[in-house]
Amino acid sequence: ITISDGTNETIQSFSIYVNRAPYVGTDLNLTFDEDEVINPIDLDLYFSDYDNDTLNYTIDSYDTNFFTTSIDSDRKLNLVLVANKFGTSDITITATDGYNSVTHTGTIIINSVNDDPTGSVSILGITLPNNELSVDLTQITDIESDSLTYTYLWQMSSDNNVWEDVGTSETYTIPD
Repeated sequence: ITISDGTNETIQSFSIYVNRAPYVGTDLNLTFDEDEVINPIDLDLYFSDYDNDTLNYTIDSYDTNFFTTSIDSDRKLNLVLVANKFGTSDITITATDGYNSVTHTGTIIINSVNDDPTGSVSILGITLPNNELSVDLTQITDIESDSLTYTYLWQMSSDNNVWEDVGTSETYTIPD
């Protein structure tokens, strides 16, 4: 700015810092498999700042039925999936440069993975000749409630080294 009284002039300079707000560079749409262990996610791949200011992040909302989340000391997003849950959840994150901020809602998709049946099989009956043995499967469960199919193979060995197939039904009668 130049100030003049007609005879003399004074010049004064000013610097004005204009901070531009951060912006979303890439949509935050991520896909994982059920029960997957997820490495920390670098949010700087999704948010940017015109002035190259360091961005800090806060998590505004997400569906706790599918995962828990936090921002670590390296400013990365940590997701821990809830066991055996799958589906879709929005996640809303705010990035700030200390002056301005931008909020973005992304989508986390968790694909279903078919889990193995679990539980223990019990053999019922007395292990003496002419007695029937049967299989108790009541402790076997499937988290997805899939229909289960069973295949049986009874084996006998007189020396615990050589095994012989002796039956394929759900019961077996021990011979004399």
